[in-house]
Amino acid sequence: MKNPRLISSLNSKKCLRASSAAPKKGLIAILLFAWAGSYASNQLTQSNSNLNITKRIQSDIAIQQQKGGSFDTLTKQWEKAYGYHAYQPLLEIAANSHISEMERYIAMMSASKLGGTAAIPSLIVLLRDSSWMIRSGALRALSVVGDSRTGEAVLPLAHDPALTVRVEAVEAIRKLKPKGTTEALLFIIEDKNNYHAGKAQWAPQKALLALTSLHAKEAVPRLKPLLASVSRNRDPEFKKELERALNLLEGSETF
Repeated sequence: MKNPRLISSLNSKKCLRASSAAPKKGLIAILLFAWAGSYASNQLTQSNSNLNITKRIQSDIAIQQQKGGSFDTLTKQWEKAYGYHAYQPLLEIAANSHISEMERYIAMMSASKLGGTAAIPSLIVLLRDSSWMIRSGALRALSVVGDSRTGEAVLPLAHDPALTVRVEAVEAIRKLKPKGTTEALLFIIEDKNNYHAGKAQWAPQKALLALTSLHAKEAVPRLKPLLASVSRNRDPEFKKELERALNLLEGSETF
């Protein structure tokens, strides 16, 4: 038979522990609630701050477009006024397809200068933008950032429907040197879309220069057959460039 006094003593201790734990749990709940409120308030403040900066930046771009000048000046102005806080609003402007391409372009290039490698994920997304200007700008920005790990992402732009983007892709591929660089540059030289009335349209010329600057001797067997094609299409200037590239790659001339 259980001792009534012992049972009573044990129950009293449980009650004391429960009563002392209750205030602690209540205090923790109050602290968590206060922290959540403070966090939400800070987030709202930051959101409002970003919105204000975004509006000011868009106003600055509009004024700059009226007066003319380089976006580099604006970048320095925003960096001085807002520091790193300008970075996120600039990315938001760059991603906004409902505003002008020029506004987006300026914001994108400025964000890449302020953010450096931190801007890479956003720039890679913009490589798939519907605007050729934004795709071209994203390629240029990635070239400036110069992180070779982004090279694979730029390769598909060698097939872009816009000639301007394909031309910019050549420089990005040359600078970043991803696996498959030589093949991509040869594709650009051979692609019929890069010729008009039999004449090379900028992209093949830049691709030739890129191959020679990279000392891509493995490209020679693919370049030689193009000489006859270039002759038939009556493009003497490009033929000269092709002959010189072959001479350089084969060692007949010095780099």
